[in-house]
Amino acid sequence: MTSRQALAQEFLSHIGHFAVSEALLMLSPNVTYQVLGSHPLSGTFSTPKEVLEHLIALAERTTGTFDTYSWVDWMIGESHVACIAQVRMQSVKRHYNGEQVFVVGFDDHDLIDTATVFFMDEKAAGQFFGDA
Repeated sequence: MTSRQALAQEFLSHIGHFAVSEALLMLSPNVTYQVLGSHPLSGTFSTPKEVLEHLIALAERTTGTFDTYSWVDWMIGESHVACIAQVRMQSVKRHYNGEQVFVVGFDDHDLIDTATVFFMDEKAAGQFFGDA
């Protein structure tokens, strides 16, 4: 496992949990974090503070149950790491189990300066996140 792959996996393991302070230490001050889609938690978050607020909102919406339970595949580039992961989560009303693609970019100091989240089944993500 490359060091950037390990950093990406560590960062992604914090997503959807309330203890995100360690994840924030991994972010560049110039980070851009995108969640693609048209559901209530999608959007672009352009500072560590905005990323923190998004991660807390995700933890609240999923009651801390967001679980990346299987790393399906990795692509390692010079400045980016991408992975396909099996994710499950639940809210008060719904359950979600599906694949997501994460693309994480690093700056020269090995801090995360870009992260993009793609849902393989955007319709299922929209149904899951549609209502609180």
